[in-house]
Amino acid sequence: SIGRKQTQIVYTRDGSDKRTKTLLTPDADAARPCFTDEEAKTIASWCVKIEDHYSKRHGHKTPMDIEWAKDGISGDLFIVQARPETVRSAQQPNLLKQTQVT
Repeated sequence: SIGRKQTQIVYTRDGSDKRTKTLLTPDADAARPCFTDEEAKTIASWCVKIEDHYSKRHGHKTPMDIEWAKDGISGDLFIVQARPETVRSAQQPNLLKQTQVT
């Protein structure tokens, strides 16, 4: 299963200058997946395209650390940041693990 969510970020509606706040996730929501299988496939597809783009640009395989978000109101998915991954790829430079999402 996908990890239990301990906190959630929600929009504030109290008129304060802060637009979001972090709350403890209610138990009923904490273990519930926050995205569908189809959304996981969409995110995976985007990640492959981003990694392929930067690998081609750099002339070698470039693993990427990619952050995504899902809007809690509209349900839209977003890539919010992508940067070269530097921790795992440096640990075992001769090992490439490929995963296929089906």
